[in-house]
Amino acid sequence: MNNQYSRKAAVLVSLFILVVNAISIHAADNWYVLLYNEIQHELVQVNLLDSSVQSFELGVEPTTRVSGDSMGFSADGQRVAFCAETLEPGVSVAQTTLVVRDVQSMNNLAQVDLGSTLGCHISNAAFSPDHSRVAVAIVRNPQDVPAADGRIWQLLVVDIASGQIVYDLNPTLAAVVNSDLPVDQLILAEVHDFDGSNVTFAGMPFGVGGIVYGDVYRWSLDYGSLERLTGGPHSNTSLFDTLPDVGETVWLDEESSLATIDTLPNPMGRFNVVRMSDVSGDTSIIYHAENAVLANPTYVAGGEQLALMLHMPMSDATVPQNQWIALNRGGAVTQLTSGDPILDLVDAPGGYITLTANSNMHTLSHHVLGNETDNTLWQSEFDGWQIVWSSQYPAPMDLAPFVSIG
Repeated sequence: MNNQYSRKAAVLVSLFILVVNAISIHAADNWYVLLYNEIQHELVQVNLLDSSVQSFELGVEPTTRVSGDSMGFSADGQRVAFCAETLEPGVSVAQTTLVVRDVQSMNNLAQVDLGSTLGCHISNAAFSPDHSRVAVAIVRNPQDVPAADGRIWQLLVVDIASGQIVYDLNPTLAAVVNSDLPVDQLILAEVHDFDGSNVTFAGMPFGVGGIVYGDVYRWSLDYGSLERLTGGPHSNTSLFDTLPDVGETVWLDEESSLATIDTLPNPMGRFNVVRMSDVSGDTSIIYHAENAVLANPTYVAGGEQLALMLHMPMSDATVPQNQWIALNRGGAVTQLTSGDPILDLVDAPGGYITLTANSNMHTLSHHVLGNETDNTLWQSEFDGWQIVWSSQYPAPMDLAPFVSIG
């Protein structure tokens, strides 16, 4: 009897391994990353399985500015929304057009004139679930806005089919006046989530460099109300990542009871800890950085580890200004080394993807956890590349919790 049970157990384990491997292979088969070159206005798709490459055009004039930092994609990567800015000689503000485009067919789905702007931003969370609407944030030059108007910043929701602005959040509305959002200071909204009825966003100070704070609000489109969110990942920062399949979220925070860097100018955030919330809502600290400011928390290998960027003080010339590490769920930390500086890092099946650069080459590589060698997927001799979108895939359901340190 014991031998029968042992054979059955072995068969079940083998079947489980086959299923896990099949899921991993399927994820890799369908996984790809999109890179964008701001200089050439070129969008490139690189597939993980066979390193095949496909290029797409944005359909804008060479003199038009389209920033990868102001480019958002639908959840399936099929639609892109971007701010096309045209700057005339001797003029400090741009004439801006919101463009929504089908990536594969390279056809524009909407073009909306946004007027003159100092800044324009669209995030990868800005599309509604059905991809029919998109949220775009703009900032205007206060000198160009009549006092009676007052709309020095706006968060707009655009209906893509009609090209119409259907909702407009700005400092003239009672909901804003009665909130903590500034009515006479420039903010650029960073959209965290758009569920179709509510837009969750952080009001980030405009024109401030570094890692900054931004209070987070939920804007109800149906009722026009604003609710400030406190506590958890949406409390005061855009620096968080989530595993919705397992109900886990990590975010950066400042813990005053633990050592932190105190030489940074305000309003830069002194993020010295990573907090985690599990499916039950319990919160704990899983990492503390004493001599660096944390940035860019990114789940890798489907959530098996957490990658973090450590921003080192400028005065410390003995180490690179930015370093990447990986925290596993047992609490062990490893340094993510690369021969060249890491520009971008995203999750990928089995590990993570990096975009690195030196004076001669940009390189996109796939790093598999446990492997010493990396797989080069793509290279370019041109400057100006960045990762703007990557495929999502389900996280393993049997992930152990991260070890809590407080």
